[in-house]
Amino acid sequence: MINAVNVSKAFGSERVLDEVSLRINDGELVYLIGQSGEGKTVLGRCLFGLLPPDSGSVHIDDFELVGATPRDLHHVRMHYVYVFQHPTLFD
Repeated sequence: MINAVNVSKAFGSERVLDEVSLRINDGELVYLIGQSGEGKTVLGRCLFGLLPPDSGSVHIDDFELVGATPRDLHHVRMHYVYVFQHPTLFD
């Protein structure tokens, strides 16, 4: 299960996510859709621990991603799939 509570993220003065909460249960397949620039990629990266939120919490199976070590994040990521919007390795 992935549980995000009040996740916020800003880049400079532009607030991309504003207290987003979301719960994804085991076995669910989730797609983030919407117009360009609405924060889909930023939310996905926060949910997978690739980008730390400015505030809020993200738990995967009772493990808190926010503030986790790279080693712990790697261990958690071994059990999930994240498909990027564009299949690239680097930004």
